[in-house]
Amino acid sequence: MSSLPPKSVTNRLKALVHIAKADLGLSDEAYRTILASLTRKESTAGMGLSELNAVLNSFRAKGWMPKVKRSKLSRQIENSREQKKIWKLWYLLRDAGACDGTRKGLNAWLKKQTGVESIDWIVTYEAARPAIEGLKAWCKRVGAEVYE
Repeated sequence: MSSLPPKSVTNRLKALVHIAKADLGLSDEAYRTILASLTRKESTAGMGLSELNAVLNSFRAKGWMPKVKRSKLSRQIENSREQKKIWKLWYLLRDAGACDGTRKGLNAWLKKQTGVESIDWIVTYEAARPAIEGLKAWCKRVGAEVYE
């Protein structure tokens, strides 16, 4: 049995080294000098896990930080004003027992009522208005009090 890390791990680390090189704006000459000083190799091709980590730690010491992908949660938190209004009305309906209050349920209602596939696509007041007015009317029918 081999104690080497999976190839996908080393490939990911190699990709991070190249991303860091670009983010730091290093020339090929400066990049290869750094690699050689840390690992005695001028390329990531023959590097092992510890060598790649040493290079990444050196780049971090120079101020490089990997960019973090936005998660679904962060996308939900950063809603526009119009999306927040829609969510507020949707939760009023949930509290009144008129809907399930889920994102999936809201997206299904939006598609049926407005033709918009997802709340993520509603970013302007003009796009949100039919949904907001529809939800307000639904709130009125079920007796959920809407505060402006």
